Amino acid sequence: MSDNELNHFEHEMQNDFDCGPECVKTITGKSREEVKSVFAWKDSKSLLDNFLDMPLHHFVALEKLGYKVKIVTDKDIINGTFPLNSVVVLLHSKERPTLEQHWVVFSEKINNRFKFLFGVKDKLIAYYAPEGLRDVYRRGFPNCAYTVVLAENADPNEKYYELTKWEKTYVSLTKTMVTILTSTRLTIIAFGIIYSLYSYLFKKKSQGAISNDS
Repeated sequence: MSDNELNHFEHEMQNDFDCGPECVKTITGKSREEVKSVFAWKDSKSLLDNFLDMPLHHFVALEKLGYKVKIVTDKDIINGTFPLNSVVVLLHSKERPTLEQHWVVFSEKINNRFKFLFGVKDKLIAYYAPEGLRDVYRRGFPNCAYTVVLAENADPNEKYYELTKWEKTYVSLTKTMVTILTSTRLTIIAFGIIYSLYSYLFKKKSQGAISNDS
């Protein structure tokens, strides 16, 4: 059985846009329906879905599912040790790194190659060498990778991502806007508003998402 076949039922997107919820489903073991419910996912199968799939939307959804989020870096992945299929990572395309991004699950390290669950039918998995991983992780904005722990099992000595009131308000606002836009399709205007707010709120708190060490 091929590697793709082994992962077929573990992690596979249902359309071209639901990579984020699929990653949350994989690392938590929750059902796809439950995860999409806390995301308020519309399954519009269009760019509108991307407005619900930014890092803050992940963190709010995970909080509702009862998890704490711990931010990690590309260096943590390269040098650290994590349980199988437990880290969600945002990768950036080489051609349009800020506009074309894809959420994946870091699966495991095999002989200094890093295996990721991509979830795309013709590319269920992919491997990166350390330098390749650094490139696709750092190439665009935002830079985000995280792992989770059940809130009841959280280590009081660990640092977890704490959502602010404004970040939660932002997520709620985008959900409302997407609901409206699902009918009106004012996608370009919405993207400008949502992305500007997002950049302001998340960029300051994501400074540690890139390791300064090479």
